[in-house]
Amino acid sequence: MALTIPEAQTPFSMVEQPRLNPNAPTGLEGLGALADNFVAFSARKVQAENDRLVRETRLSAMNDMDQARLEFETDGNLEGLTSRWEATAGSIADKYAQSLPEYLREDFNIGLRETIAPQTSAIRRREFALFQDRERAAFNSSMRDYERLAATAPDGESRDAVFRNVESDLQRQVDAGLLSAVEAEAIMADLPANTARIEARRLIIDDPAAYLDRAKEFEAVLDPAEASDFGMLARKGIADEQIRLTKEAEVLGAKEAQKLKSDIDSAIKVIEAGLEYDGLMDLADRARGNPEEYDRLRNAVVFAEEESAFLHGTPSEQKAMLAEFDARPTTDPNDPSRRDRLEKARLATVEALARDPLGHVAAVSGVDMGTLDLADPASMKERREMALGVYQEWTPSATTVKFFTAEEAEKFGAVLSGKDPDQAIAVIAAIDRGFGDLAPLALDQLGEKDPVAHLAGRLALDTGDMAASRAILRGRAMEPGSKAKMASEYRAAVQAEMSALFGTRMGPDGIIGSDSEALATFMQAVDDHYAATALDIADPKSAEGKAAVWRSAQAVASRTNRGGQAFGGVQTVHGRDTVLPARLDARLVEQALRYFDESQWKRASETGNLPLWERPKGYGRYAQKGQYPVTDFSPDERRNLVVLPVGDGRYALGTRQQNNEVKYLFDPGHPQGIFVFDLEEFALGTSRWGQIDGQ
Repeated sequence: MALTIPEAQTPFSMVEQPRLNPNAPTGLEGLGALADNFVAFSARKVQAENDRLVRETRLSAMNDMDQARLEFETDGNLEGLTSRWEATAGSIADKYAQSLPEYLREDFNIGLRETIAPQTSAIRRREFALFQDRERAAFNSSMRDYERLAATAPDGESRDAVFRNVESDLQRQVDAGLLSAVEAEAIMADLPANTARIEARRLIIDDPAAYLDRAKEFEAVLDPAEASDFGMLARKGIADEQIRLTKEAEVLGAKEAQKLKSDIDSAIKVIEAGLEYDGLMDLADRARGNPEEYDRLRNAVVFAEEESAFLHGTPSEQKAMLAEFDARPTTDPNDPSRRDRLEKARLATVEALARDPLGHVAAVSGVDMGTLDLADPASMKERREMALGVYQEWTPSATTVKFFTAEEAEKFGAVLSGKDPDQAIAVIAAIDRGFGDLAPLALDQLGEKDPVAHLAGRLALDTGDMAASRAILRGRAMEPGSKAKMASEYRAAVQAEMSALFGTRMGPDGIIGSDSEALATFMQAVDDHYAATALDIADPKSAEGKAAVWRSAQAVASRTNRGGQAFGGVQTVHGRDTVLPARLDARLVEQALRYFDESQWKRASETGNLPLWERPKGYGRYAQKGQYPVTDFSPDERRNLVVLPVGDGRYALGTRQQNNEVKYLFDPGHPQGIFVFDLEEFALGTSRWGQIDGQ
């Protein structure tokens, strides 16, 4: 029956206590047994902890050993490989042993040594194997060197000496256990063939023809198939070398040709620039083997000489040289540009001769024009002859002669246009004395930039009287406040009158009206003349002032009085006011117009033709309407002929109509279709208006 323990009961259930064992130990005996069990358990626990510590330390050490072993297994340095491994492993073991209590170290080391020993043996085997590999590789390298030495030996004795050295080295390898005797004998047996093979390959590369010369020698040593291959390679090498040499020659030739072309291009630029090219003969020698380039260089030299002659030639000579250039056959690609150069040079010559013929001729021919002295008759005469010579040889088609260089024309023209009228008159007088009947042409060149000064100079030359010219030049040099005053209405009347008589302008279809520039120059000269000659007139608007204005106009129009006879200026010709040259009067002009015959008309005509008069339908020989020469008409019929200036002493011939208008006579040879002639040449047989020694 179970014993109920009231203390263990709960309000919910009853607890039945176990029955006691009568054989159980007593209380003291139980305590002793319990104590023994506890001690045994503690000892096992300590041992387990020590085992765990040793095991974990050993594992850590082995892990480091594995890392070190991997490094040594891949280390290419064979020197002391095993010793270095053992030192590294011992260092790792010591490091981890020191981390354990002293009483556990021996157990740790025993277990670790058992682990390290196989790894050390493996590394030792690797060290020996690597040593063998290295020695074998070194020996093989030595064998290659021996083979190369034998292959390049100068003679058989030298080759045998090399073979003896090989035999000695092989024996040392056998003695060291690195080679077997069988391996050494095989290597020695292969040595002659290997040597021959090396020499054969070298010859095939360096001199395949030499290999073929020694082919029998190599065939005795080499395998037949290999010897046959070497022979084929040698023949191919010879063929390839020939191809290479051919291509190399072609490349070198192309490079040399390109270099030659470049050098000749440079030489041509220098030569055609008019400079001397250094090394021309050497370059020509280089080019002799290349006909095309040689011709290019030769053509450039020839052209340089031709161009030099061309630049020194007259326009007519240049035209002839151009025609010769165009006539000869050419294949030189530079010739078209050379033709253009010559044409440009010709145009430049024409331009230079038009601008400054004396200066151009002096520059290209080396002729010394000298220093022109206007006060020295000999200097003036020499210059006249020289200028005429240049004109006849260099500018025969020019309309005028130029007696001054451009520099001289600038200098003397500045004096003519300057503020000192006396100096200007001195220049005009010197030109008149020095150039005589050609003085107007010389003055034309000086007065190109100053029309009023030119008019004053021409007036002096035409009239032979310096008074009017001096007055014009003095008046233009006066200060504005010191000039005589002119009534504007009188000036306007003069201008209106003169515009119909003076400065007529020619156009492509004939006379097209007054030349405004020429009329303006005329009126400016009138102003200047009046300013210097009418200072004593108190009232510009008086009759005296009006007369003074007309006197100035007549003076500027070259009106002079000689022996009571008026010459030049405005005179009435056949009932029409006309401006006449200084050496003519109205009576003489009218007589010439009425009575002169065919020879006088043709002599004065610009074209050498007679003037044609259009006659309306009438009676007798004029029954048919048409154009008839003026010489067919009677003096009475010629009373209607009038003349009108068209510039430079030339006049147009016309007939005065009933309404006082003018109808011009015809000349089919004249560009404008009207008859134009030199009035002084017609009336006097001579002219001072631009005639050049028989031209």
